[in-house]
Order: sequence, then structure tokens, then C-alpha cells
Amino acid sequence: MLQKLDDEIYQLREGDIFVTCPGQVHENDFEDAPEKIEGGAILFTSKFINQLKERNEISELTFLDNIFSNPHIHLPAPEFEKYLCIVRVLFMEIKSTSINWAIVKSLFSALLISIQQAIDNSIVNITSNRNMEVYKRFKHFLELHYKENRTLGFYADLLHISERHLNRLLKETTSKTAVDMIRGRSILEARRLLNFTDLNISEIAHALGYLDHSNFTKLFKKEMGQTPQAYRLS
Repeated sequence: MLQKLDDEIYQLREGDIFVTCPGQVHENDFEDAPEKIEGGAILFTSKFINQLKERNEISELTFLDNIFSNPHIHLPAPEFEKYLCIVRVLFMEIKSTSINWAIVKSLFSALLISIQQAIDNSIVNITSNRNMEVYKRFKHFLELHYKENRTLGFYADLLHISERHLNRLLKETTSKTAVDMIRGRSILEARRLLNFTDLNISEIAHALGYLDHSNFTKLFKKEMGQTPQAYRLS
């Protein structure tokens, strides 16, 4: 049972959740599944999320800022069961002949918060609260600025810590350095643009903040083992 999302392939397991954005391409392959597959989809708009935030009905949801880098979330059995309980009640309310939107918003808020809580708990198990806070803030800033091809020093300044300290905290939390994550986010977006747009290589390089498209090509080849053009053709 496979799920493909933006050129990445995931092996499906019970407890898997995928969060995607408009413009992302996804498909699944259930043909060889040994048993019946059960699942569902919840569609919502950014306007709806903003309404919840304006009314302080949801706390900071960092996983929504990290969709392109990590759209796949796996919830352990207890958290997944809680998630399913909220979903069942939410669907019952939506199908009601006298739908109460206040209840829908409250249940949807609870659903998003339960996902965030499960993610935060998994991070806490392997690192300190301080590391987790830096990691969450770094990911937030990275999603805001990755198209500008910013340096490690830029993000360190935003977080008010040294470059060396930022690298160490992220290495302890994710096993990757800040530079790895900055470069990885840029290459991920490049792959999406190569796969799903008609932009040429120079236009893609410019869209991702590379002043010289040859530098972009060299970096892409170093990361992916082939040039952007060869990647697109393959």
C-alpha cells in the first residue's frame, strides 16, 4: 500500500496522516493491498484556519508550517484512536440536518490540536523543551524565507543565537544541521517546480533566490546526483 506525494513514496500504515496543500500532487496505489483499506479526507481552507486563529480557538500549529518538508505524520495507537473519535463526531455533526458551525469549529480545532500534541510529545521524548522550541521556530522561519535562499547567519540572527549553537541544537533534535535543512527545503521546492511546472531552469533558480543558475545546478546535482534538466526528463 503506497502513497505518493510530490515525488516521494510512503509505505502506508495504520495511524498515518497526510497533510497536503493546494498544488501538491498525490496519488495512491491500493491495487495489491491484501485487505480492505479504510480512510478519509478532510478539506479545509486557509480562511477557515485563520478564523480559528483570530478567535484563539487553536494554539500555534507548527506542523502546518512544515507541510512541504514533512507531509507525513504517524500517530501511535492511543493518539490515533483519540483522533478517530474526534473525526467520527465531527462527521456526524457535518452530516446533521441542523449543522451547528460552532460545534464544527470546536471539533476541528480539537482535531488539529491533538495532531500537534502528538508531534510535540514525540519530539519531547528525544530532546529538551529548549531544543524543541528552537526547532519549531527555525522551521517556521524557514518556511517563510526559503525562497530567498537565506544563509545560516540570517536564521541564527532571527533566533538570537549563534550559528554554532543553532547547528548543535538542530543536530541534537533532527540529526541534521541547519545548513542541511536550509538546503534540503530549497531542493525539495526545486523538485516540485521541475515536476509540476513548465518553468525553465533559470526561472526556477531565480524563484528560489539563486542569482546564478549555474550555482543552483551544481547544488542540485550534488544533492540529487543529476542535473535539474536530467531530473526533469527522468
